[in-house]
Amino acid sequence: MTLSELLSLADDKDRVAFENRSISYMDTFGDPALREVIAQTYENACADDVFCFAGAEEALYLTMNLLPDAADHAAVVPPSHQAVETVAFAHWMRTRR
Repeated sequence: MTLSELLSLADDKDRVAFENRSISYMDTFGDPALREVIAQTYENACADDVFCFAGAEEALYLTMNLLPDAADHAAVVPPSHQAVETVAFAHWMRTRR
């Protein structure tokens, strides 16, 4: 599909939004408008509570590095993303010292 074919599927509002979008890196935690829309699907959440990732590996890496502490255990059942196992193992190795 060409870009012209894709844009022909858009309504006028979406086409204008796309044509005026700058090409640059996204915000670190995801597009603010997307985060706001996601937050609105929850009763007690705001956009600052929402993180958007480029894919599962990025989210798993952050989760497995931030959530577990030295006393936690991880049960990894294959098949799974490699980050679930390797990042959890690396975190465990760091906390054992």
